[in-house]
Amino acid sequence: MHAANPTRHDVAGTALEAGAVYHRYVTHDPTPQTAHLTVNPSSTARQVFYSGKWLVYIRDPNYRRQYFCQRDLFDRQLPNSALNGSPLRGFFGDGVLSSHGEAWRRQRRLLAPSFRRTFPAEATVRCSRRLFDVLDHHASVPVDVLHYLKNLLADAVAVKATQSVDSGSNIIASLVGSPRTTGEHLSPKEIRDAVNNILFAGHDTTANALAFLLCHTAIHQSVQTQARDEVLAATRTAEDWDQFDEARLAELPYGYSVIKESLRHEPILSVLSNRRLLRDYSFGPYTIPAGSKMGLHIYDVHHNPAHYDDPLAFRPERFGKDRPSSDSQLTWIPFAAGPHQCIGIHFALRKVRVVFALLLYHYEWELPHDSIHFQGLKTVLSPVASARDLRVRFRRRDV
Repeated sequence: MHAANPTRHDVAGTALEAGAVYHRYVTHDPTPQTAHLTVNPSSTARQVFYSGKWLVYIRDPNYRRQYFCQRDLFDRQLPNSALNGSPLRGFFGDGVLSSHGEAWRRQRRLLAPSFRRTFPAEATVRCSRRLFDVLDHHASVPVDVLHYLKNLLADAVAVKATQSVDSGSNIIASLVGSPRTTGEHLSPKEIRDAVNNILFAGHDTTANALAFLLCHTAIHQSVQTQARDEVLAATRTAEDWDQFDEARLAELPYGYSVIKESLRHEPILSVLSNRRLLRDYSFGPYTIPAGSKMGLHIYDVHHNPAHYDDPLAFRPERFGKDRPSSDSQLTWIPFAAGPHQCIGIHFALRKVRVVFALLLYHYEWELPHDSIHFQGLKTVLSPVASARDLRVRFRRRDV
């Protein structure tokens, strides 16, 4: 296989069985030579040319936890270097998404209390009503669903950032008030960077996750119908859905399985490529030299037939009650894992569950006849995975 002129996601050899050429790849030789490499779906790692550099992607589940949790071995290299020279660099600054070391630990420590508290669903319900006004205005006309979902979730995240201090969930208050509770002072720039990072992670990525979910359930109408039937069975009046709590969401296990399957099928962040080895690493029969770039391909993990039968199929029942609650092999990691797992994982999932239930109760939806997504969801990177040219037709139900 020739590795000349590789493009993103080209596999420049799979499997560490590459032997003689392995060390050249992980030490980033700028002129890789022809190598006789085999594609082995059960291999423990892959060598990939990604975003202008050679990486070793871990595939063996026995090593994934080390990748996420062993910080004295895998140094988290920030996306900072990739952002340099980009307009995004000024926006992200040194927030929780774009920092590492002590700066990251401090931001994470100060933000954590806000995300440990339950986010009141009323704000998402109120913002959803504004989305419904738009959908009703465009009745039976396909709409750019991602555009409107981003507006909806930007409003919901803004509420999270600025809601009543008494709720204990006000992000800005947590940061500004940190000296009173922890003795730690954040500069105005650090507070700005933290808020910008949360606004991006809290609305852009979640909006894309919801768009994927709506696309999958538009393609698979039987899944949409079953999820709606569950919502209707748990509903006594339309006002029931104005007050969401954990008990109410617990009545919708199938809907939650649909959401999990959508996140498995189309993870928002498909690749993690920001670890650097601090010392030589024994990886099975191989020793990977210190300084090598290491990554983990979430999409690959989520589509590994060793973990999921027929992984390209959309099957929410994979996440039914028979699935073990403990994921010791880290086979479902749309929010990553370990200390750097997304700080807003529960906040994001709660928003998606609430909006999905409300849409199921009030609407039915389908793809227009000329959609490019009928044979499967088409995505682009911008900078996270996003649905390409996704338009959905909604019809208000009689309730």
